[in-house]
Amino acid sequence: MPSLFSHQHPIEKIQVKTQTLVTAVNKLMRIRDQIGGSPEMYYCIESLNERKRNLQTSVGIEFEWWSVCGASSRQGTGRIKYCFRRFLAALRELDQNLAPIYRPRGRRSVDDVARAAGDLRTAITRLGKVVQSGSVKVMEAQGRYPEVFAKIRDAMLTLDKKAAEELTGPEVDSWQLAEIGHRNTP
Repeated sequence: MPSLFSHQHPIEKIQVKTQTLVTAVNKLMRIRDQIGGSPEMYYCIESLNERKRNLQTSVGIEFEWWSVCGASSRQGTGRIKYCFRRFLAALRELDQNLAPIYRPRGRRSVDDVARAAGDLRTAITRLGKVVQSGSVKVMEAQGRYPEVFAKIRDAMLTLDKKAAEELTGPEVDSWQLAEIGHRNTP
């Protein structure tokens, strides 16, 4: 009998797969001196690491918003896909520049990164499909203030449930920025 707790939201799976990818890239970073000392190799590895950080950030932002409001955003999903495509481009460049004489040392680590990227690709594709189909709660865009969003939404739920459900992150951002501006005015 299937467990009621086995169903994970796609962004939860992406969060887990991203951590696996981060671990693989970090392992590659630790052995980069053993792979080869050419400037091109260092550039490729550093580029891959930078793209990993960008991807990790975009996944973290989307995960945080999903945790707060229970909805995925089209904008956040698009940002994850974009960062992942850039990561894959950096991985292809690294693979092409991996010097033949250093291949045995670096091949295993690069293969581990590629394997983790393949698993993450599957999870990102799944998120894109469920967001596009609307089979999970979807908002157009997140805002910059998830904690404020949660407080305002919770307060609105007591007054008007429909309005609370239609609340958007950018809408809350405009209120928060107005409040910040009001506080800074003498």
